[in-house]
Amino acid sequence: MPSLLYGTMRSLLKATCLRQAIDLTAHDPGRRALLIVPEQTKMTMEQAWLDLSAAPGLMLAEVLSFRRLAWRLLGEVGRQPLNPIDQVGRAMLIHRVLHKERSRLHAFASLADKPGFVNKIAAVLGDLRRYRIGEAQLLLAAEQVGDKALREKSQDLARVLAGYDEALGETGLTDAEDDLNRLADVLQLLAGMPEQDWPWPLSRLRWLCRTQIWVTGFGELRDFTPQEDAVIAGLSTIADHLTLTVAADAVPADRAALDHGADAYAAGRKTAWRLQGLLPGLKLIQQNDQAAGLPAQIISLLRTGRLPKKMTESEKQDDAACQLHLVQACSADDELTWVAGEIRRLVQLEGYRYRDVSIAICNLSGTTPRLRAVFREYGIPPFFRYGTLPQRHSVHALYSGPARHWFVELDASVSDELLALRHMRLVCR
Repeated sequence: MPSLLYGTMRSLLKATCLRQAIDLTAHDPGRRALLIVPEQTKMTMEQAWLDLSAAPGLMLAEVLSFRRLAWRLLGEVGRQPLNPIDQVGRAMLIHRVLHKERSRLHAFASLADKPGFVNKIAAVLGDLRRYRIGEAQLLLAAEQVGDKALREKSQDLARVLAGYDEALGETGLTDAEDDLNRLADVLQLLAGMPEQDWPWPLSRLRWLCRTQIWVTGFGELRDFTPQEDAVIAGLSTIADHLTLTVAADAVPADRAALDHGADAYAAGRKTAWRLQGLLPGLKLIQQNDQAAGLPAQIISLLRTGRLPKKMTESEKQDDAACQLHLVQACSADDELTWVAGEIRRLVQLEGYRYRDVSIAICNLSGTTPRLRAVFREYGIPPFFRYGTLPQRHSVHALYSGPARHWFVELDASVSDELLALRHMRLVCR
């Protein structure tokens, strides 16, 4: 029976999956563990595994994205697609289709030679494949649309998609966006027959029947795609056990309750509700999100301005090991001046190097010029890395180095990933 683990602390959900997988491989070395995560977090999860595990490496455990899982399993049974087309080749085929079908196109006819248009069409075709939308569905949707412009665009997309598929067949090329469809077909075929009747080389995947799988990191900002749904449904039937995680404050019983709750967990609620229909018998497990230790101290500081009155012995030890301060500044200039002065003090008096200090800030566009000016005045050589910390969050890492000491500017929301930092100065105004 598949399980759905849900809670509001994303890092805790991922850590729970890691601990369960590590315990499985430690107590039953003959069993395999698969962690399926977003592509951009694969290396982070592998590093987290090595940090938590007593073993020096991964033997029967793998951390894969959906795309890598498709290549892994299709390669196992000899169905890995040959001659995959690259980005340049895809653009060339689409350009050829646009010119070939120009007389039949409406909205796209005048745009075929516009710079950048082919790349936009390629992105749309990729989305259509990921959501398993074909020519027939586009034409059917076009017939039901009253707006003429939208109807013509849908018809044009259907013709371009059909022409692109035909061009792939003529040239003997394959599109990587179809890899998950191929994997779903293989899994569906295997799920429909007993394990002992699996033909060779599909029988090479019998190890999946003794494998536990965790799917984590999805259901936070978006739902699973139909391609991923098909793979999940196949794995839930074949694998020994499947666990999925979503960041949600509740699991709605019906569609009308999807909007009841915090907006930050709307995508998770929708994903959890839909997975109940996709996976019959799905077991719901709520993760205990009670904050403790440093996260509890930060939450208490933000809400009350003081540390919690009651702390366990372990929390007191954690409090002694960390340096947490909440500093209130009157203005943005005072805030940045204080931060610059603290950085100089750490470097000159406490043996820090500039690379040991990081700054995370909320208002990126409004703060960067002012921060550059203040750092220039204090003689601090900044290194700017423009990215979100954590990923896709409103807090941005500007002056980024190893997290030995952090200065964090606060906005209305603080993610649980930020709460995991040990040496931190919280600055607000």
